[in-house]
Amino acid sequence: MKDILPHTDFTSNNEWRLFDHSPTILIPDIEDEVIDAILKNPISRLEHKRLKNDILSQDFPTLNSLNIFTDGSMTKEQNMDQQWELRMGTGWIIFDERSEHIIAQSIGRIKKWPSSTRAELGAIVSTLLVLPLRQKATIHTDSKAAMDSLKQLDMDLKGGKSRSRIWSKATNSSL
Repeated sequence: MKDILPHTDFTSNNEWRLFDHSPTILIPDIEDEVIDAILKNPISRLEHKRLKNDILSQDFPTLNSLNIFTDGSMTKEQNMDQQWELRMGTGWIIFDERSEHIIAQSIGRIKKWPSSTRAELGAIVSTLLVLPLRQKATIHTDSKAAMDSLKQLDMDLKGGKSRSRIWSKATNSSL
């Protein structure tokens, strides 16, 4: 190695200039990569990353189970053209029961293919995207259809079925 590179002791600031022209290597955060892969809207991506970082910056042990309350809704509203359209909204709150304080909360919208179950699943997925890896949590939802969808998905995946086939056959696969 000493025959290839000139001798450098790096004791002076000028020696570090050898690296000024080195390529920058970015190592993405796996959690951010998941957010980018799932969410299409750039504003939603940024907001979920901000929420994730807010949660990570708080000092609570990941061994504690967090309580997450989710809700989705679908309403019929009149748009600017005086036509009726269905709109879906999501909301969730992460609550630490031990300290009795709200860790994070969010509201959002989902577009296309209106379904109340899709709105409920969207709220659950949104919450899961911002949780730290290996975080224990209990999700509270009022949607039996959303829970049934998740249970069926879990059974299919554990049963060894092809993942791509499961996703293509799943109801609300557009999430």
